[in-house]
Amino acid sequence: MEFFINKNATLPLLKMQIVKDGRSDYNEFMSLIEKASISFSMIDVETGLPRITSKTGGFVSKTFIDPDTPPEYYIFYKFTKRDTSKVGRYEGQFMLKTDQGTLIVPIREKLYINVTDSFISDEICCDDQSYLQPCPPSTPCPVCPSQTPIPSPSVTPTLTTTSTPTPSVTPGDLNVNLIVEVMSGSVICNYKLILSRPLDQTVSLGTIVQLGLLSGGTYDTPGITIFVPAGSLSGETTLFLNDLEYGDLSAESTLIVTQLSPSGYSYEVFGQVIFQFPLPTPTPTNTSTPTPTLTSSETPTTTNTSTPTPTLTSSETPTPTPTPTPEDNPIDPIITDTDEYISVGDGFYLRYIE
Repeated sequence: MEFFINKNATLPLLKMQIVKDGRSDYNEFMSLIEKASISFSMIDVETGLPRITSKTGGFVSKTFIDPDTPPEYYIFYKFTKRDTSKVGRYEGQFMLKTDQGTLIVPIREKLYINVTDSFISDEICCDDQSYLQPCPPSTPCPVCPSQTPIPSPSVTPTLTTTSTPTPSVTPGDLNVNLIVEVMSGSVICNYKLILSRPLDQTVSLGTIVQLGLLSGGTYDTPGITIFVPAGSLSGETTLFLNDLEYGDLSAESTLIVTQLSPSGYSYEVFGQVIFQFPLPTPTPTNTSTPTPTLTSSETPTTTNTSTPTPTLTSSETPTPTPTPTPEDNPIDPIITDTDEYISVGDGFYLRYIE
């Protein structure tokens, strides 16, 4: 399967039709695609180096005027100028990741993308008003006459210099900055690898991100490799985590580097994980201290027990007496046959008199 596109072009779209071959449930397969995350990758056939790594693709349906005509479905990828900036022959693949697994297409035959050279410039050329607006020197046009530019007054701008600390890098050293941006939907991890200087060979870094969970523990992402092509300063890729919800994450994370190449360099790796919006930080749970229980050998706290107030029987009538002074407080209360005290009120009792 051959696809052609010009250098620095973004059209046409790369489309692959979903073929109804009768050997599988077509409607079920389309329902599966609607829930899948679609990504596209492309490698150079000659060098084997990746040109595009897991960039987001999509799917679209083609409807017809006749309502009885079944729709046609396509998966697609839209190229950027950076994707097509290098002439060559590439092999492309789509990856459909669902809850049921991962599908890589095409299946029966390989997909080749041919980026061909073009003589068309993307800068606008002059028209019959060329004398008023000549073409820039970088894109000469045969219509424009040669003109001697009129020098403009020289203005020296005032520059404000801000000192920025630059990491010390020897010829054999390389600073590597890995940035992972975590976004919702359900969870999307966008990896970006930035070098302190370009190399004449591809740099690759493998990593695993441990994302903290509000429920405790961590979620370890699948291992991802980010490539920086030769002569470039950065590379990026995207990972979709459909089995994880963004609201389940805490603000804690750990980056683990599993692989770094090529060899022969002294690397210093800086890692950073950025969340799309603030996430809650786990709050420590307060544990209540139990109150100790006294054992049989310990002395318990003494509790005051009130003495019950004696009551009068229905047959007894108290005789009013003057309130005694403190020295006349009753000493010997009368004890009746029923073993009851005879109270006269206010806590005083009748004195026994022979």
